[in-house]
Amino acid sequence: MSIARLRFVLLAGLMAATVATSAAIEISTETLTGLNPRTLPKSVAGLELRGSATAPIKLALTGADGRLRPEATPAVALLRDAAWSPDDPARDAAGEFEVMVGAARLVRNHALAGFVTVGNHFGALQPGTEAALQRTVLMGLPVVRSARDGDVRAAPGDLLISAGSLSAAEARRILSYCLINYGSLPPAADPARPTQAETDSIRARLRLYQQAFDLANVPLLAAYSSEAAAMAAMP
Repeated sequence: MSIARLRFVLLAGLMAATVATSAAIEISTETLTGLNPRTLPKSVAGLELRGSATAPIKLALTGADGRLRPEATPAVALLRDAAWSPDDPARDAAGEFEVMVGAARLVRNHALAGFVTVGNHFGALQPGTEAALQRTVLMGLPVVRSARDGDVRAAPGDLLISAGSLSAAEARRILSYCLINYGSLPPAADPARPTQAETDSIRARLRLYQQAFDLANVPLLAAYSSEAAAMAAMP
C-alpha cells in the first residue's frame, strides 16, 4: 500500500470514528428564501456515510404536502483556514484532520452538504487543508473557495469552485441552492485513486455549480465597473 493511500485510509478511519467539534469549522443549514418547491427536481443525488466511505443515495426533495423535506435541507460548513505558514507540519496536519472530521460530521447528519473555505488573498489555503479538500470533493462534497480579501479566480485543474468576489455568506447561500438543484457530486469509489471517468463525471457536475457562481458575480462586476467609471470621471 502506498504512503498516500495509507494516509487516506488512516484519516478516513478517524473520520468515521469521531464526531468531534472544531472551532475552525462552523456547520449550519441555510434558510432558503424564495424557493418554489414546485420548480425543484423530484429528487437529487445525496450522500450517506458507510463505514469510512461515502455512497450516493436518491433523495426525494419534497413530501406529500409539497414542501421541502427537512432531511433535504442542505448544510454547509464554513472553514476559516489558518494563515499560511511554510515548514509548519503540525499546523498542516491539523488542517487536514479538521477537514476530514468536518466532512464526517456533515455527511453523518446531512445528505446534501458542502464546504465554503475562507483563505488568504486569492483564497490560498494551507497545503494540508488544500489536499484534504480536494479529496473531499472526490468523496462527493462540493467545496467553494473564497477569500478574506481579494478576488478568487478559477484555476485550471482545480476541483474547488471559485466564489469570485462573493463573500463567504453569499457563497454559502448559493452553494445551498446548488445542492438543492443539482444534488451532491458523484463520489469516486476510491477517492485516493479516482478513475478518469469518475473525475470527468465530477467535473461535469462542478461546471453547473461554477456557472451558478459566475452568474452571481455578474451584478458585482457591473457595480465595480460603474464605480470605477465614476471615479475615473471625477475631476
